[in-house]
Amino acid sequence: MDWMLFSNNFLDWVLDVIRSDEGLGSWLEESRFEWAPDTANAISKLLNGCVLLLITDKQREWLKVYIMQNINKPANNRPNIPVIDAQSVINNFDYIKNATDIETTKDLLDVSFPNGYVCWYIGDTNDARAKLPKIDDNSYSWYIDEDVHNRFSISPLDPIVDLKLLQFYRLFDKAINAIMFGEIQIK
Repeated sequence: MDWMLFSNNFLDWVLDVIRSDEGLGSWLEESRFEWAPDTANAISKLLNGCVLLLITDKQREWLKVYIMQNINKPANNRPNIPVIDAQSVINNFDYIKNATDIETTKDLLDVSFPNGYVCWYIGDTNDARAKLPKIDDNSYSWYIDEDVHNRFSISPLDPIVDLKLLQFYRLFDKAINAIMFGEIQIK
């Protein structure tokens, strides 16, 4: 998908939501340029049949539980979103060590999800669980680490990093609805 085909529409929508939703911090305005391209791309793939494989580092497992409990709750009033805890599919996830392990895992995922998948990673770039998302072209990542070129990241030293992750999830969830229900057109 060509990000330039819908960037202004999506960026304008993101800015409007940030400014109008009291549950979102104004600090998001600055981060939207790094966050929005990958987010729009991931949601587009999701709505075109791909599965989101949710992966977190050990420190952010609480967020994985939160997302899994909330993304398809009935109050959302939308079709269920295919989000799967990657550890339920890849039982040796913490033991992926080398290129052969990664290729074997990718082969398993290709067979398991013939319509495609997107690795949604949230966590430290140096965590063992980040290996697959870091090399997979279909990854969507929220890094808690140093700045990663062309990727969204939050400083681990930020005293409200957990709150920011929850706010990004809130914005992500709203973006799914907006794209799914035609509020934002993706070409």
